[in-house]
Amino acid sequence: MIRYGLSILTLGFLLAGPGFADDAPDPDPKSMMMFVSVNVLDLERSLAFYEGILGMQEFTRYEHENLTEVVLSFTRSDPTQPPPDRSSMLVLMHHHDRREPYAHGESFSRIAFGVSDVEALVEAVRTAGLEVTREPKALPDSGMMLAFVRDPDGFRIELIGSQQAPH
Repeated sequence: MIRYGLSILTLGFLLAGPGFADDAPDPDPKSMMMFVSVNVLDLERSLAFYEGILGMQEFTRYEHENLTEVVLSFTRSDPTQPPPDRSSMLVLMHHHDRREPYAHGESFSRIAFGVSDVEALVEAVRTAGLEVTREPKALPDSGMMLAFVRDPDGFRIELIGSQQAPH
């Protein structure tokens, strides 16, 4: 239970700011970070996937006694400022003493990312020796393409992009 308390504490700091009541002023955008947080067994392996393959960038890192939290984002123009698109943030939680893989509950479905080239990312995932669970597929009448892969910890990742014009 104490391990997750640190995540909740971090979430509290990230969401700090004015109240969220309907009549309250809009919160300062610098204090409004929204994210998904996942536990990872091997932080360097996960960073190689999210940064090296998917192209995310590290925004910040929090070091605790027995825990490292790395906040990633797809968009960041100034390394001294928070990412402008706070809806695409991912926090990797690495518990230093954890040795066995995490069990994924039945309620978890996937993490979805909008990407510029689904097919190229799927090929990069495959080249890295990771699992592609659904090959890129165009969705009829939508102009969209999607694919599913697994990250190094087995989390299901949905890649969504525009359908590429035929060559």
